Amino acid sequence: MNESDPSGTPQVPPAPDPPRARPPGLLEQLLGVFTDPVPLFRRLAAAPSWGPALAAIMGTALAMVAAWSSRVDPDALLRPVLARDPRMGPEAVEVLVQVQGRLLGGFAALGVLAGVPALVLAQAWLLWLVARGAGPAPAFARALSAVAVSGLAAIPKHLLVGVLCLALPVGGRDPDQLAPLSPGAWLGPGHGRWQALLDGFDLFAAAGLALLYLAARHTLGLRPPRALLGTALAAALGAGLLALGGR
Repeated sequence: MNESDPSGTPQVPPAPDPPRARPPGLLEQLLGVFTDPVPLFRRLAAAPSWGPALAAIMGTALAMVAAWSSRVDPDALLRPVLARDPRMGPEAVEVLVQVQGRLLGGFAALGVLAGVPALVLAQAWLLWLVARGAGPAPAFARALSAVAVSGLAAIPKHLLVGVLCLALPVGGRDPDQLAPLSPGAWLGPGHGRWQALLDGFDLFAAAGLALLYLAARHTLGLRPPRALLGTALAAALGAGLLALGGR
């Protein structure tokens, strides 16, 4: 029986709040990214989710560097780089090869644990700034979701390189040089400051950028020119870090 106010008018109970949109789980994100990304990114616009995707990327990257560091030859990896420094004598090079070789796995893992979240955060900030310039600023979680879920395209590379590290001789090659779909894998070493870009930009990176463009369009709601601008800025940041790391 409905209650009445003092005037005798029946009071109608308030309507229940509509159910909140459920964010896609990690399995849904993985399937969506590789099969039907547009509906996935539209769902993320209504219900952002970035933590599981980021954890999956970091987990597979850690597995990859663990496999790599267990098989790489530290002498073949480090000695040519250190020997190019004219300030380094043979004795100093020998000591540094021994010391850095023992710390190689730890530094690689630290690079994943610190570098991957920092890159995702920086790229999401760039996308958010581009979106803010087009109108009301979207929730930052949407930009984080766009970057992190697009980054799931790197997981097949992590798994592939990890298997190659365990199955083939690694020598002094870094993980990017083992990816068979990068230009650097086919052109070989000797390209100076461009070597890191040739090694790091492969079909997996290209797929990630294509997905990031779609995420900018459908998760952040950007028009094509701004979505392209945001993708280009994120790509430039990643390329710049690769070039710095390769110096």
